Amino acid sequence: FAHVLASKYNGEIVNADSMQIYKQLKIITSSPPEEQKLELKYHLYNFLDVDKHFSAADYANMAQKEIENINNKGKIPFVVGGSGMYIDMLLNGYSTMPSIDVDVREKARALYKELGAIGFFQLLQKADPEVANILNVNDKQRVQRAYEVISQTGKSILYFQSQGRHTPLENYQFTILYIMPKRALLYEMCNRRFIEFGNNGAVDED
Repeated sequence: FAHVLASKYNGEIVNADSMQIYKQLKIITSSPPEEQKLELKYHLYNFLDVDKHFSAADYANMAQKEIENINNKGKIPFVVGGSGMYIDMLLNGYSTMPSIDVDVREKARALYKELGAIGFFQLLQKADPEVANILNVNDKQRVQRAYEVISQTGKSILYFQSQGRHTPLENYQFTILYIMPKRALLYEMCNRRFIEFGNNGAVDED
């Protein structure tokens, strides 16, 4: 659908799917086929190694630059994908957070693996009780992120969230389009995609 629209209205496509960014996962993520990329410019697809850290804020900053470049060429950017956090940060902005050192992040991951969800959450409660009161013990990503920030900076993640937001597209107008296929069609497409995974070598994808 995006490809048809971009073709008709002088556009280029910008990815907003958190898995289609990876080089090694073209098949299993149903990344756009190469023949479509020959017809239009596609941005932020299959450019990152799977072992590289990449945050939603990183995405928003990169997407902002791609959108600006497309706009400066007199073309229309079409942002496509289903990763809600990526889209939300791009459209509505995000709190500026400190960068986390690799050793701090790895230590947090090791502790989470060692202590489990409840044990690690108790660790966060001691380090940052205020943020622990509003997080769900099973929300691994946010719990771990909060612990990383307090460990790195000595300040709660809530402090950085209170410092205002960076809004990448604050000077842009945008239209949001939802595609809501009938359930029967959706299941048919899912089944067909699963078969295509096997036929196209998804099992051997690394």
